[in-house]
Amino acid sequence: MRSGPPVGQPRPAPETSLWTSASVAVRLLDGKWAIAILALLGTQPRRHTDLLQALGGQVSGKVLGENLTWMASEELVTQLGENRNGRYALTRRGRSLHALLSILAEWADTDANEDYDDAPADT
Repeated sequence: MRSGPPVGQPRPAPETSLWTSASVAVRLLDGKWAIAILALLGTQPRRHTDLLQALGGQVSGKVLGENLTWMASEELVTQLGENRNGRYALTRRGRSLHALLSILAEWADTDANEDYDDAPADT
């Protein structure tokens, strides 16, 4: 009889859960307009036309609508009211992702002013 670890797939390293879990958030922020929409809706609910105006004509109404539909399917945004006059707002999940976005922005601001050397990170 063979002794030792079982034959088959190796066990994942404990660090695997970090990047596996983080990849979920990254996937939600991956769309070209997702971060901008989250940032805008993080301050207040907005109508479709208000979002278009805030984005300064950089996106078409169709593309914005597709992004909002996708974000609604991911339970990040919800539409309040009727189609034409309804406003979009962040859901609880969207607000929690908005909080992460704020942390990422703070990191980016700090990182832009950081003078890194090539020394390894403290462990």
